[in-house]
Amino acid sequence: MGSSQDLHAAILALYNGSSSQEQRSAASRWLNAYAATDGAWQGALELAAPGASSEVRFFAANLLLSKVRQGWGCLAPEARAHLAAAISERQAAAAEGSQAAPELVLQRLCLALGAVAALDGPPAVNAIVSRGLAQARVVPHAGLDLLAALAEEGDALGPSRRSAALTALAWRAPEVLSLAASLAPEPGEKRREGALLRCVGAWLRLNPSGSGGGLLSPGELQRSQPGLLAALMGWLGVGGASAQAAAADALVTVLGPGRDGRVAEGLRRIACVAAAIAERAPEVVSAAEPEGAELAGAMLRCVAELALDAADGALDFFAALAAVPLAERVPALREPMAQGLAHALLASIAFPQGFVRWEDAEIDEDAFHRFREQAAAEALGSAYAVLRADYLDLCGAALQGAASWQAAEAALTALRLVAAEVQARVLRPGRAGAVAAQDAARCGAFLATLFAHACGDGGYALVGNAWLATAAARLAGDYAAWLGGPGADSLEGALRLTLAVAALPGAAGPAAAAFRALCVRGAARLQAPAVLAALTGVAQGVLSPHGAAAAEEGAREAVVEGLSRVIASMPEAESGAASAAALDLTRPPLQRLQQLLAGGQPPSAGELAAAAAELRLLAAALRFLEFACAGAARPPAVHVLEAAFPMLEAAAAAPAWIGDAAVVAAMCETYQRTLLAGKAAAGPLLPSAVDALVSAWEAARPPAAAEALGTAVEVFGADAARQPLLATALERFCGAAAPADLGGALAGGPEGAAALLALLDRCLLLARGALAASNALPRALAWALDAARARELEPARAGLALLSHALSVAAGPLAAQVEGALAVGGAGTMAAALLRAAADTCPRQLLRPAAASLRALLASPKHGASVRHALVHALSAPDFPGVADGFLSAEDCHAFCAAALADPLLPNSRFAALLADFASIPRGEGTSDMLLAHQM
Repeated sequence: MGSSQDLHAAILALYNGSSSQEQRSAASRWLNAYAATDGAWQGALELAAPGASSEVRFFAANLLLSKVRQGWGCLAPEARAHLAAAISERQAAAAEGSQAAPELVLQRLCLALGAVAALDGPPAVNAIVSRGLAQARVVPHAGLDLLAALAEEGDALGPSRRSAALTALAWRAPEVLSLAASLAPEPGEKRREGALLRCVGAWLRLNPSGSGGGLLSPGELQRSQPGLLAALMGWLGVGGASAQAAAADALVTVLGPGRDGRVAEGLRRIACVAAAIAERAPEVVSAAEPEGAELAGAMLRCVAELALDAADGALDFFAALAAVPLAERVPALREPMAQGLAHALLASIAFPQGFVRWEDAEIDEDAFHRFREQAAAEALGSAYAVLRADYLDLCGAALQGAASWQAAEAALTALRLVAAEVQARVLRPGRAGAVAAQDAARCGAFLATLFAHACGDGGYALVGNAWLATAAARLAGDYAAWLGGPGADSLEGALRLTLAVAALPGAAGPAAAAFRALCVRGAARLQAPAVLAALTGVAQGVLSPHGAAAAEEGAREAVVEGLSRVIASMPEAESGAASAAALDLTRPPLQRLQQLLAGGQPPSAGELAAAAAELRLLAAALRFLEFACAGAARPPAVHVLEAAFPMLEAAAAAPAWIGDAAVVAAMCETYQRTLLAGKAAAGPLLPSAVDALVSAWEAARPPAAAEALGTAVEVFGADAARQPLLATALERFCGAAAPADLGGALAGGPEGAAALLALLDRCLLLARGALAASNALPRALAWALDAARARELEPARAGLALLSHALSVAAGPLAAQVEGALAVGGAGTMAAALLRAAADTCPRQLLRPAAASLRALLASPKHGASVRHALVHALSAPDFPGVADGFLSAEDCHAFCAAALADPLLPNSRFAALLADFASIPRGEGTSDMLLAHQM
């Protein structure tokens, strides 16, 4: 494609500041194409030699490294030997003499030579180790760079080569570490310092066993290389920034096996090393006096001063110490440490001063919340376990003395993060004795005082700050178990608080979730008709489509679900009051839906979105009304259904509505909830519901329509009078999915195909009469086979389930339809398709159900012989998966046939294991050895 001169010119054009953007783009395209050619080897070798500019030599060295990593195994042995010698010469020239290369060029050439040795195997690895040791005695930084590169490239190999390379490296590790310890740099020798630490870190990270951790434990390192551990500690304290980072990486590898990643700057390096020490020997740190207390003090400083994403190491230190019983710790590491940790975290979890919104903040929103809800929550939980009621007093004092909303919000959050532990102590004190009972009483008294203030007239919902109000609402939601219990007096106040906060922009979602939790936990105390009516009336303000809750997805539904849970908990004797409460709850959304339907003009996009939202509210209410007074003659759900169905029928009859995806999805969900809630009482409504679902499916094949019809099959499948209606619906569903392959069903995406197959499978199990009358099963089997051969998980799962259930049908009209599909070669075709799918496209987690269907075909008295012949023929085909790629051999196919077609057949579990092991071979995941166990 080009010569080394062309390569040189393209590199200069790429890096020359005077080149135009068009010239640089053209050079980049040419270089990318050139890198894929065989001539790139020689061109890169020529330009990596001394004499070229630093930029050109770096590009050439980088090109060599890329070629080695990607194409070394494709070269002939003679070519590899020639290139290895040439790369070795370039590395030696870059390391010594008057034309020694810059550091980056030398490091790239070392990586290329290390990759060559690692890929060539243990003999080449040993040769390069010896070369690196010899070179380090002459040019220390160059030899150390080569040894580091060899370790890094060996560690990066694939599993099949990595173990052999790392075993060879591990045998030479004592020599390498001994030499590194003897080459301690003088002050100012930054290049040797960096190379030495990189080399030591790379070799200590080697782990031939693959079990996690590094090459040597602290004791092994100290015994084999006295002083190296202390030297690394010294670099951690007095080295430069890069030296500190490299030393910390090496120390964490030795002290904390299994820790991943690199250590960042400053205090975080010390924190990570301290955490590694504490995790390895927490009992030693806990008993050390005064060193343990001093180290804990340093870690508290790290928690208070480090950025959130850098404080994990310090919190890991305290997590390790939490495993040591209090009695085994020195006094300073008991209550004083827990108090210090709580104070430090109160500062860390606070919003930044001047915070207004996340778009303008300097910290990442996800990182902030992740730190609070995970790392800080765990640490505060351990602090509460030590301090108990004193922890609550500490947070209460911080709340009382808060000088800003940020400090008050942090105190409320610190109280919320230990809610589970506090409630466990207060609600279930157990038999722990008088001290525990006294502590539980203190905690209960604190909570009573806290919520009396938070839920009173001066509560946090009225301060005008959404962040503080949200924290108060979430606090109430997380303490719902205590507030809903018999000993709390603030339940109704907490409910009013959450509804007030839900009216604030940006706070509706968390507040609505808290309201739902309070309703669930306090349902028994909210069942009085007057209380429930008053609560529903207040909640209607939040449920307005123009309020703040409407802007947050799921907020209004959460409020409705909370109220419907209260209604569902009412005793059967009060079914009349429960029905009235259910109608009060659902009447406003039904009225708004009626107003939208009454409009004479075609609905706008906003009106359609509003209708979908109201339908979702109705579905949310019906979700739990299913369980309300279920034994009553006319349960509350029936009253709601009678009021709702005229609107549902009108919506289903309007073309503009049935053509909107959001409206259809909400309508289908509402029908599904309707059928589940009403059950047999919903029978009179079934024809119009089924007709609406079929119309929706014919319009756009929404998965929700098939799921809702599946619910109708579940509820009415055993009712003989409903079979014709369901059969007609199935005919129309399958007719809309023509042609008779999966393409039609997949027109709406894999979700639609999975939903259709799941519907047909449900009919096969629960409504066989309707399925037989619809004559849909033959097409369903074809679709199921297509789905099993697809790469999409859910359609394949549903298709294999349908196949398995269909093959188990023994009698009746459906058995005749299955037999018709299997006759005249259909069974063999199906078996061959299943085997091909297992070897190629079938998701691996579905191989067991695929094996079940394949074994059922083999076990068929009528079709077993033809299935065996079809499998042998499929395996002998040159286009069988894995054959052309060289993964699957004729011997593998013969071994599989011998085991799979044995008479008698293998048990189900062993047959599934056989198919899974065989399928791994053509996929390139396994080897022929996988079949050895099945030949015994």
